Amino acid sequence: MDCEVTPITCELSRIADALQGFDWNSFVATLLATLAGAAVAAFVSYLVYRGERSERYTAALNDAAATVMIELHNYSQDYRRFVRELTEWAAAKANAPNLSTTTQPREPDRAGLDIALDVLIVKGRRSDRGVAEAVKRIAYELTFTSDPAWLASEYQTVRRVVAAWRSGRRSISETLVSLTRLDERRQLKQSGKAEEHLPPSPEPYERPAPKG
Repeated sequence: MDCEVTPITCELSRIADALQGFDWNSFVATLLATLAGAAVAAFVSYLVYRGERSERYTAALNDAAATVMIELHNYSQDYRRFVRELTEWAAAKANAPNLSTTTQPREPDRAGLDIALDVLIVKGRRSDRGVAEAVKRIAYELTFTSDPAWLASEYQTVRRVVAAWRSGRRSISETLVSLTRLDERRQLKQSGKAEEHLPPSPEPYERPAPKG
């Protein structure tokens, strides 16, 4: 074929000849292998991302729960101290009605506890959020208990329930059962029942076994 007379036809003929010698099987195999490798890499990246996201969520929720436990402990101790100081102040006032050198002790501020509980709720997802909401509800309802020593003790029980939940010793469903029992104890106590007529306390305090 004279490429000078029919250059376009000549070039098309050359392309056709080149394609006839092209190894399509090798090309398709290489393409499929490349696509498969990319798909595997994307899937592995997705799994790594999901794992890291889950770890970040767990760490954030554990941090929030740790703050709640600290605030529960601090408030229970502050409340014990408040009741003791209030009792001493009332006794001093009764013995010396005109004594004005001391002021009546103020009830401890629970803003830190309330904020910590709200943060736990915000950070929780689905079932975890349900547990956080139950913890906040019980912590609030307990404040209407007239027995300060019992109140402080129950706050410590709430703290141990939260610790058991976040440490993995109790599942979400088991934690909700413990919180329900705490609420039952609270209702009976506030109705005037004695401790011996209340359901057993969940997560009772256990002394560490002596070493050796």
